[in-house]
Amino acid sequence: MGKKVRVPVKLAFKSHAAPKLPIPKTSCDAVLCEKNRAFPAVQLFFNYSFCTHILGNPGSGKTTFFLSLITGPLRKVFHKIYLVGPISSMRDTKNPFEDLPADQKFEEPSVEALNKIIDAVDKNKKDKKLSLLVLDDCASYLKDPGTARALTKLYQNHRHNNLSIFNLSQNDFCYPPRLRELISSFVMMKCTPKVRDQLFKDSTNYSTSETRKIAHYIFGGAEKEDHPAMLFCCETGRAFNGMSEEIIIASRGDGGEDGENTPPKTEVIHN
Repeated sequence: MGKKVRVPVKLAFKSHAAPKLPIPKTSCDAVLCEKNRAFPAVQLFFNYSFCTHILGNPGSGKTTFFLSLITGPLRKVFHKIYLVGPISSMRDTKNPFEDLPADQKFEEPSVEALNKIIDAVDKNKKDKKLSLLVLDDCASYLKDPGTARALTKLYQNHRHNNLSIFNLSQNDFCYPPRLRELISSFVMMKCTPKVRDQLFKDSTNYSTSETRKIAHYIFGGAEKEDHPAMLFCCETGRAFNGMSEEIIIASRGDGGEDGENTPPKTEVIHN
C-alpha cells in the first residue's frame, strides 16, 4: 500500500457583477414564541418548527424532560396537540393531555390515525395555527410499510406545515434511516454505551474518545433523580448539557495525528 502524500491546494477567487437576490420569508422561518428568544438552548432547539427525538433507558427521565418543556417554555405555544402512544404511560405524572379532545389522542400510530393527523395539520396550517405531534414508544409499529410512509410524510413536511414533533423512544435505531435523517435535534438521556456511541457516530463529528469524555461529564457522576440530558442540534452541530451549559468544540493545532479528519478537541465551557 502506497504512502499517503498531502498535496497543498491554492485557491483564487474572482469577483463578478451579480444581481441582489432577496431572501423571501416563509412561515417556517417564524419563531414559535418571542419570549423564548432570551434562552439560547430553547431558541436553538425548540423555537422554530422542530423534529426532536428524546432517547434513553426506561426511567432515565424522557417523559419528565418532555413534560418540563410542555409545561414550561412551550406552554400555550401550540394551538393543537396530537398525542400518539400509550396514554397510560403518563399515569404516574400530572398529565397535561388529559383534557385533549378524543380526536387528538391515538393509542397507536396506525395508517388511519396518521392520515387523520396529516389532514388536521394541513387544515391547521391554512388556519395559521401551530401543531405539535407527540409520539411515545411507537417504534415497533414502523414494521408496517403504510405506517412508515405516513410518518415519513409528517417528518418531511413538518416545517412547511407549522408542525413540531417530539418522539420519545428507548432506541433511535428502531427507526428507518430515512426518518433519522429528517430529525432536527435529539435529546439523549442516560442510555446504553452501545446506543450512545452509535448515536454520536451517526449524528455528530465527535471521535469515540470525545464521545466518552462528554458522556462521562454529563452522565458519569449524576444521581438517578437528576435526569441529566444532552441536547444536540443536527443542523448546526451545537450541543448543550441540559438547558444552560453549552459544550464547545475548539480546534487546536493541525487536527491531530490523523490529520484533517480528526475531530477537534472538546472543552466544556461554564458561563
